[in-house]
Amino acid sequence: MRDRSSVKNDMHKQTACPFCNPDKSKVILANGHAIAFHDGFPDTPGHSLIVPKRHIASFFEATREEQAALFDLLAEMQIMGSTEMAFYESCR
Repeated sequence: MRDRSSVKNDMHKQTACPFCNPDKSKVILANGHAIAFHDGFPDTPGHSLIVPKRHIASFFEATREEQAALFDLLAEMQIMGSTEMAFYESCR
């Protein structure tokens, strides 16, 4: 089993991390520590990703401030998703 430091080093060696450098046109919401964007391969309509701006291997490596920022975007995305789904349903 690999330790966390080797996982982190492997992650930093990646040259084109899609989460570190997302296409700015696909970003839906952002705050000081996190960004939200639609998944390029969604499992369901509206499936989105919320990721920290700082490259980390695990949610548990995020600072409390970063975790709060992630949850803030999650709450905003939930509201946006509910609104979008209500509009979609009304058009059926």
